[in-house]
Amino acid sequence: EGARAFHHLHLPAGAGVVRRVVEAAIPEVGPIPRLAPVGIKRPGKSQSKSTPAPSTATEQDAVLDAGATFVKPGGRIVYVTCSVLPEEDEDRITAFLARTAGFVVRPATADPALVQWLTPETYIRLSPRGSDTDGFFVAVLERAR
Repeated sequence: EGARAFHHLHLPAGAGVVRRVVEAAIPEVGPIPRLAPVGIKRPGKSQSKSTPAPSTATEQDAVLDAGATFVKPGGRIVYVTCSVLPEEDEDRITAFLARTAGFVVRPATADPALVQWLTPETYIRLSPRGSDTDGFFVAVLERAR
């Protein structure tokens, strides 16, 4: 559904955006609330814990790819999920960067109140266990000038 939203946007030739916020749906798990049970299981007996369901990865990749088409040089994509699963977060960013030239990771925040949640890759990761919040992931990708 998220990727399809971009099909309704028509920009004139040469137009683009400076920032595009992309919230990628994660239908297999959904939001992870603060009070969620410790064990989070994916549906399906044969589904590997380290691999997202194909529809989820495909949909998230499509949302990123579609969003990238609207970003001007120097513009940014802010990729946001309500997930704590690396295969729906960092892995999607790694895959996007591998298949899409001209984007680099930028720190997700410089706010002193939030830098404690930066990962080594400069993404923000919040979780019920670590930050006493719902699960969230934020990555900022900038198109080269």
